[in-house]
Amino acid sequence: MSCVEDAKSAIRWVRTNAALPGMNPDRICATGGSASGHIAYCTGVVPGLDAADESNLVSSVPNAMVLFNPLAMVTPLDGVNIQERVMKAVAGLSQRMGVDPVRISPIHHIGKGQPTTVISHGAADTIMPYVVLEEFTRCSTAAGNDVTLVWYQGAPHGFFNKRGGTDKCSDDSMQ
Repeated sequence: MSCVEDAKSAIRWVRTNAALPGMNPDRICATGGSASGHIAYCTGVVPGLDAADESNLVSSVPNAMVLFNPLAMVTPLDGVNIQERVMKAVAGLSQRMGVDPVRISPIHHIGKGQPTTVISHGAADTIMPYVVLEEFTRCSTAAGNDVTLVWYQGAPHGFFNKRGGTDKCSDDSMQ
């Protein structure tokens, strides 16, 4: 949970201090891959989880998100069937988050008015199966959001990393 608080605080800081490096505070993009994609996702779709000393007068929601193989679901969602071994790994991850997994599971917080999102995802990803991102995209688009899912046939989880990705699905791979 503290990593999401930190990410939301970082977006607020950039938005507040954007004039210093000449940035536009209304054109902030959150990005990340795998676990950091999950954190970036949370800044755009998960309400709350703000640091206690933060002012909510400055938005922590980015204007756009670019995500690579993000963990979009950290606890089961009715109607989304994924392999039991993946759910076991995700369950181990959710237990370490310090909050009810539903509170920090992006797919559970789809709503109207969320940031424009581009997701690159490997069709052969066995850590966060493609079906989860398809469902997120379908539901988010139905809510009126602009979400583009770009899939890469045969690509595993983390395919965008220089090391070539891995589909090892264990608690160690999700830390």
